[in-house]
Amino acid sequence: MSVFLVIRTLDVDYRAQAATTVRVGFDAPATIPVSATAIPGTNEIEITPASISRISLQVKQQGFFDIDQGLILNVGPPPTLSFDGVQAINVRNLDAHTRGSDFNVEVFVVLGQLRDALANVNTIASSAGINLGLVANDVPHFATPILNSAGIGFSRLNQTISAVTPVGSLFFAERITAPKLIAIYRPARFATHPVIDPQNHPINYHLFFHPFIPPSFSRNYPFHPHYVDLIARYLLNPLLNLGIIDPGNKQMVHQHERVGEKAIFIFPVGSPTEQMGTLSTQSAAHHLLQEVGFWVQRMDGVPFPLQPTGQLAMSCFSAGVRFLAAILMGARKPIFHDQVLREVYAFDPVFDGSREETFRFNRAVLAWWRRGVLTRSFRVYAQNRSYMDDLGGSVSGAVITRGPAGSVESEGARSTILLVPTSFWRSIDSRFNFGFVHQLIPALFMEHAMALNAF
Repeated sequence: MSVFLVIRTLDVDYRAQAATTVRVGFDAPATIPVSATAIPGTNEIEITPASISRISLQVKQQGFFDIDQGLILNVGPPPTLSFDGVQAINVRNLDAHTRGSDFNVEVFVVLGQLRDALANVNTIASSAGINLGLVANDVPHFATPILNSAGIGFSRLNQTISAVTPVGSLFFAERITAPKLIAIYRPARFATHPVIDPQNHPINYHLFFHPFIPPSFSRNYPFHPHYVDLIARYLLNPLLNLGIIDPGNKQMVHQHERVGEKAIFIFPVGSPTEQMGTLSTQSAAHHLLQEVGFWVQRMDGVPFPLQPTGQLAMSCFSAGVRFLAAILMGARKPIFHDQVLREVYAFDPVFDGSREETFRFNRAVLAWWRRGVLTRSFRVYAQNRSYMDDLGGSVSGAVITRGPAGSVESEGARSTILLVPTSFWRSIDSRFNFGFVHQLIPALFMEHAMALNAF
């Protein structure tokens, strides 16, 4: 009886994906090439079990991180494999079975574009005095409608404030291409992975795009305090500190926690030279969700991830609307466009004064929404009147609330359009200006969008 070591390489959707380099070592480092077979994504080598106790495996493919795995060969009969130490994040499972009169021992490797960056990020945060802890912050909660026409000061917004302490986990993953760093908040609910029928328990996501990274940011990307501080300011730092509002702090993790454990939050960190890089198409966005789903399940200790991609909310702030628009308006991937993408939120989106671009974006949002009006939602919170003008008359049955100083709110069954011009905010506090409010809008209203999220 001959015994073959078979290495099967897959993508994160578990389809065969060839690897250019597969090497093994028998009680030695992995230096022996393993030849590809005629079967896609399959390499094999004949082995002599009696003379081997440990196997070193290395898999490489351009565009993916290298994978190394130690294995123990149990002679049997029948021969089997077990992990020598920890199961590598991108190794899915082991198998053994007959092949006629011979026998296979098999390793299934998932080629991945994410790897754990927690140690790098924590080192930078510690040296720069950046706090990445999940601590209690005061978070406003907004009722619907948001506007209160009878209110005075901040009571012109229907809001209550409560302390929120996130109880999930914050992951950091390095990517091969820009965006080369992503922060991922996984609510506690998603840490419990179903044992029975995991295929029927899809994971939902919220993908957010920040504005352009300025050229003043370090070229030492992504592991520099500039980028770690960006994560802290958007995800964790308190909006309210001793009664003082700091709109540069958006506490998005806390806003998610405030409304319940609805989705895994993905925050890609852009590059000063490439911005969102390859994350510019529907295919790329869908692949990122698959990567995150596999990687987070493995990080949570699931040996063989089976929970599929569920529904997606995609959102943006300021000029980040360009990244969202490129995906929404670009070449369609039907499963992403028609099934996965379910919600679109824009927080004071800005096309650098281009009315034509704003109009085309609004038309694209409406066209996407109308193709699934019973299952899709859009929500826009803006100082710019163009969004109310373009979108406001398109939602039949919407409830209109008019507030002071030109503020208007349109609430449909699956839509929100909130016009809160700078004049409205100055009626609350005369010191507020456009730039202050611009930063404040995502810090306040992501909670409202996620509260109404239909996941």
